[in-house]
Amino acid sequence: MSDEEYNERPVWRNVLSICLILFALIRFGFYCSKMDDRNRTRNISQNVNDLAIDQIRNQVTQQRYNAATGIANGDINEVFYFGYHYLDTISESQKRFYHIVKLDKDSLVNIDFTTKFRALKGAYLQNTYDNTLRFAIKTPQNLSIFIHSLETKGTLDNNFKTLKENDHLSNLHDVIKLGKSYKLVSYSIKKKESTFRGIACLMGDEEYKLFIEFESNKLSQTELQRKALNYMSSNLVIK
Repeated sequence: MSDEEYNERPVWRNVLSICLILFALIRFGFYCSKMDDRNRTRNISQNVNDLAIDQIRNQVTQQRYNAATGIANGDINEVFYFGYHYLDTISESQKRFYHIVKLDKDSLVNIDFTTKFRALKGAYLQNTYDNTLRFAIKTPQNLSIFIHSLETKGTLDNNFKTLKENDHLSNLHDVIKLGKSYKLVSYSIKKKESTFRGIACLMGDEEYKLFIEFESNKLSQTELQRKALNYMSSNLVIK
């Protein structure tokens, strides 16, 4: 065993421990959320109708803006496949449209009731209120981080392939696997006429899936893997 392999092992142990605890706590938060939703349904009234109307209005407004600017709906969630410095050049109105904000300090973002993810100062944070994308982070080093959660059945691999079905997913390999509920995978996708390498932490059971994806078109697979493991071990915050 090389010195490099030996030095990486504690990081692996830390990340695996964190991710397993993370998933257990997130499942607890998920069940609490579902119970809370059931309780709320007993008191639903005109507020639901008002919310539905507001959502429809917002969707219509956004669709009109998309049509006027020539921006497809899917492009909103793909802005982080442009370079970090490109994001610095777009206008404030465009940033609002893409739901991105540049952080002037380290910020904790909720994944669930029990866990937070630290986005570091200088990064761009995106929350498009997409059905599956919890939030995304673009670091000054051009590392893109996406956190997806899905309430769905099926295997981790099949759900991940479905999530990436429009991205020309290739080279999907298990890096490490712990049963059916947790694995670390490597992969490649094509975006903006460029190949992006990826490392993703896939967690899930029969009802719920959580994917934490790290993607870059600059870093080698080894460098990306190291950065992903270090970022998770340093910036996942568990209550």
